[in-house]
Amino acid sequence: MGQLNLLAEAAEPVEVPITPAVLRSGARAADDAGRPLFAHRHLPATPPALGEDLGWEAALDLAERALRGEVPTRAVLGLEGPCRYGGYMGTGGPGRPSVTASGPGVEVGLLEERRLVRWPRVFAALRERREVEPEVARARDLAEAYRLLDYYGRVYGPGPWGKDWTPVPLIRGLASEARALGGDPARLPQHTDYMREGVRS
Repeated sequence: MGQLNLLAEAAEPVEVPITPAVLRSGARAADDAGRPLFAHRHLPATPPALGEDLGWEAALDLAERALRGEVPTRAVLGLEGPCRYGGYMGTGGPGRPSVTASGPGVEVGLLEERRLVRWPRVFAALRERREVEPEVARARDLAEAYRLLDYYGRVYGPGPWGKDWTPVPLIRGLASEARALGGDPARLPQHTDYMREGVRS
């Protein structure tokens, strides 16, 4: 019955409010009590490399964050290309597993206890999570679109920027992604003239 409930809930629309938390944190936004607004409930099977390690969910969350950061002008999580990552990111702390993402894959644990899950396995798990819960995936992407529009819509200031470049196409592309995800970028605070032009066009 639990799996049936999960599948039923996965098909229900997930609202993406335009709030300071969403504009600040995107897919990782939380409510006032610290609960994630767009959390995945489905957890793919733990890779054998981790055994019974409880860090698999944290590993997937960090991997998604790292992959989004590698393409910071795109809202939809890109999992269609080569299964690799060219940066470095880590997280951890009291009560949380230590997780790092780098070239070989995602590692859980510290020093000699580190366990590696390579990127092809991580990509497969991220795809599975999005396929099982498409509405959560859509909401996370839309929240990222709103976050990026809010950031890029103000960061370049009023201009001028030079005759060969303008931020309008970047805003236009993100606004198009937001609309395709069921959002309305016109509801966002319009910080600059170039943001208004990009959202409108």
